[in-house]
Amino acid sequence: MVAIAAVAMALVLFIGWLPGWGEWWGLDGARVLAVARTWLDGGDPYASGGFLYTPLAFLLAVPWTGLPDDIALGGWFVLRVVVVAGAAVYATRGMSPAVRAVATAVALVCAPVLAEYVVGNVTILLAAAMLPVVYGRHRLSGVPFAIVFAAAPKPLMVAFL
Repeated sequence: MVAIAAVAMALVLFIGWLPGWGEWWGLDGARVLAVARTWLDGGDPYASGGFLYTPLAFLLAVPWTGLPDDIALGGWFVLRVVVVAGAAVYATRGMSPAVRAVATAVALVCAPVLAEYVVGNVTILLAAAMLPVVYGRHRLSGVPFAIVFAAAPKPLMVAFL
């Protein structure tokens, strides 16, 4: 699984170097970091224009604000790769190792996930937060939490619950 995650990271980093993709690298992540820093400095996070997420989105970036942007975005990227790999492994528990490996590989490099990695969005973390609700022992026990968590920064994610 570690090798598959390493390949996914290498692929995304390669995509970031391709002509035309470089300007996309960390686009949303940089915006969320800037808004989080504005908020920490006592400013209005919505005064910058173009930031349409609710406060939970920039609150997710607060722990990364003490780092330089390149390091914060790199850490954010690695975290999301680990979360996708972990979610795929969790979702395929009880299946054969071959099925788990293929499912993890597909999850790590499918187009929507690659796009998420490149721009540095928060959707992967929000979707992963819903896994315990979807696959948990008592499926309905976490539904209110999942709806609030998903709808706060990304209202369209409610449809996937």
